[in-house]
Amino acid sequence: MVVFMIYIFHFFIVISLYILFGRNNQTKNIFIVSSFIYVLFVFGQRWMTGTDFPNYLRYFITDFTRQEWGYFGLQNLLSHFDLYFGLLIIIVLFITQINFYRFFLKINNQAPLMIAIFLISEMFFGQLSQIRQYAAISFYLNSYYYAHKNKYTKSIFNLILGYSFHSVALYLLPFLFIKTPISKKIALFFFISALFFPLIDIHIIFNLPVISDYIRYMGGHFDQPLGFGHNIKYYSMLLVVIYYIQNLKPLPKNNMNNFILNGLILYFLIYGFSFHFAPVFRVATFFQAFEIIFLIGYANQLKYIPDFVSKKIVVCLFFGIFCFSSLVDSYNVRKYQFRPLRVYEERTDTELIYELEEFKQRK
Repeated sequence: MVVFMIYIFHFFIVISLYILFGRNNQTKNIFIVSSFIYVLFVFGQRWMTGTDFPNYLRYFITDFTRQEWGYFGLQNLLSHFDLYFGLLIIIVLFITQINFYRFFLKINNQAPLMIAIFLISEMFFGQLSQIRQYAAISFYLNSYYYAHKNKYTKSIFNLILGYSFHSVALYLLPFLFIKTPISKKIALFFFISALFFPLIDIHIIFNLPVISDYIRYMGGHFDQPLGFGHNIKYYSMLLVVIYYIQNLKPLPKNNMNNFILNGLILYFLIYGFSFHFAPVFRVATFFQAFEIIFLIGYANQLKYIPDFVSKKIVVCLFFGIFCFSSLVDSYNVRKYQFRPLRVYEERTDTELIYELEEFKQRK
């Protein structure tokens, strides 16, 4: 039980805040602010928590840099003044959370519940490890939203900021211009077809120049199929989505509904094709938020299930995923360490590298 303490603690705090403040329109802003502050305090001051955390610490110590000028520019600025690495962690987490929150708040009045589900979702724990990737995702989601609103200046601005944290964001530029009108029949046909996507091996497409960067993963230790847990999640989510599509009340043909359905289709399209080549799932995560938006946002639009029942069913579904995530601990969050924020690092680079080596051996 002790090894799951951070998961239990986190779930208790998020759900308590939502029950106390998130369900009431008059107090929902208290939930939004308090949950944001809680996340920054607990996870902004984490240490050696997240699979990639040691790698980012090593980048900081050695002044390693790449083309993503947003993240590495900030890293090099803090490193130049010999400031504490944790400042970089909390700043990037602040940026990422701000972007996710403002994205959910743009959708509809179900935003507090969407935020609560996001905070116990795989996405939330993923960002504790894949720091640059999720910062890029948070910018890209807002870019995608503005593109569907035909606000291309804001869209491209957010895309560039996303690219400055992870270059993969730039590969998703074409999706900003896909605004296909989606009827219930088209959506139903696609999602039924998606049942067969995991059977298709897509290795051959990585010879195409536009995505040739992924060739370096082929044949290496990253060239792996997704695990069995992904099969459970993919098909359980997909079957629920199919049930939704079949039983939705007539939806008005407006930009927001089209936006949500397009995003959800892109998510399942990329996710389904990633089963034979796991690195592609990282691209799917750019649209993963749409599973939360769709299932929460349309829970009150089902023909035969009352709103309060459908929402509880969806919450139970995400709770099941949360429990599985805590058991698997894919992102190495279980061994959470808290280290209070400070301005300067008290230890030398040599001492930090020694701690990195010790941590690597303990793993």
